[in-house]
Amino acid sequence: MALLGAFLWWSSARVAIVFSIISLNIVWIVSRYAIWCAGFAGTRLDRGLVGCPSTARMPYTTGSRGRAVRRCGTTTFGNAPSDPPPNKKTLPMTRATTLLEDDKGGKRRRRLLTRRASGLDMDHVYVSFFDYLWACYFVVPNAVFLWAKGVAVLLLRGALCRFGLIAPKHCDPACVVGRLLLNSVANVVHFVSMEERDGVQVAYFVFLDFKILDMKGELKTYERFWVELDLERKCMIKAKLDNRELTASETIILLWHNNIFAGHVKLHAYANWAINTHASDPFVRQNSVVTAMYNYFGFTVFKDLASFWQFIGAARYNIAGIQEVVLAGVQSGIHSHSIIRKLAPYSSLVDFTVKVRSRFIHEFEKHKADFPGMNGEALFIGTVLHSLDHTLMDDNLEDPLWLDLDHPEFGVIAELGRFVKAGFVSDVPGLAFEKSFKDAPHPFYNKVYHHASFVSQYLADRMDTCIIK
Repeated sequence: MALLGAFLWWSSARVAIVFSIISLNIVWIVSRYAIWCAGFAGTRLDRGLVGCPSTARMPYTTGSRGRAVRRCGTTTFGNAPSDPPPNKKTLPMTRATTLLEDDKGGKRRRRLLTRRASGLDMDHVYVSFFDYLWACYFVVPNAVFLWAKGVAVLLLRGALCRFGLIAPKHCDPACVVGRLLLNSVANVVHFVSMEERDGVQVAYFVFLDFKILDMKGELKTYERFWVELDLERKCMIKAKLDNRELTASETIILLWHNNIFAGHVKLHAYANWAINTHASDPFVRQNSVVTAMYNYFGFTVFKDLASFWQFIGAARYNIAGIQEVVLAGVQSGIHSHSIIRKLAPYSSLVDFTVKVRSRFIHEFEKHKADFPGMNGEALFIGTVLHSLDHTLMDDNLEDPLWLDLDHPEFGVIAELGRFVKAGFVSDVPGLAFEKSFKDAPHPFYNKVYHHASFVSQYLADRMDTCIIK
């Protein structure tokens, strides 16, 4: 009788567990459907449908750095290069094929527009409910774990630091500035010129119309932010924000802010031109879905997270307005920046990018039948450049506590920078699908990785096939 009773109890328990799991999943799916309806259904268009921003061709780069140098004064930055006439050679070399959806099985063809888009847009690509639900099961839990753990550890370390029980990692601020300029995809493109001065090779970086959140959480624009860098020592010489000279620690806050909220988001926006959620190759299609979802997370969801942190008291300041900075960064586009090749001897990132990009484009041309409607340059930006920017962000800013939360002018963006470093920069753990060039099940990625590994094994191993962080 005892055994029979135990058997009946265990059978009932299993039924209850299964019923609970099914019920929780039903609730989860219904709630996800409501969110999908609000964010995707009826509000977005698929690529290939007129009205979707990335149905038009990828936009041009904007202007040149000569104007930026002269606007800041030639006496400060040496001889300003002249503005070259518009040159299509500086623009993306690989056009997207017009066919977005293949014709197999009687599918309807959708063709991209021949005109060029007027600007960038980070979050606009339609994702079907089933693709959205797949991401909610196979991406969202891992991403939430990363930021929840990271933010919890950050807040704990911050409290212990305030009580004097621990100290931040050792920091040489001037050298950290050098890393944030030379080894940051988002910041290195602001290089404008170099000159030899008193036997020292000096590089100049200029950021115009520099936007931050002020201490009230409102958008504030500075006319110019510029940095002088000793290229041999890779250390900051001097920096100014408008007419005020900055310390190296202040410069770190501003460069990190530009990296994550004004520059890096452009990589996300360009990646939309490398999305095809109808691709016949399952790996290409999966990468497209993940990229579209992460653009949604980064633009639409992140502002809600910022409000949530403020609501629960995890954030000291009003940080909910950060989407304004992101939007301004995306809409400002990117300047023509071929001049950064001059930094190759001093920047492992520039050297790697220059040597890998041409092979990437070459291999893309050979395999572009597997990437219909996708732009090769956009794919390079959304895979190689995006993933390396994350890797190098993690390396450049070793400790989020280096960002001064108590700064009277930059405290708000320092707090936001801490949250991003703690929970959104590192690799997402425990993914159940492949996302690296190294192990990708497609020959295009394998060939690019093989070439890249001869340039830098460290950077090649960290190239992702989609936006997944």
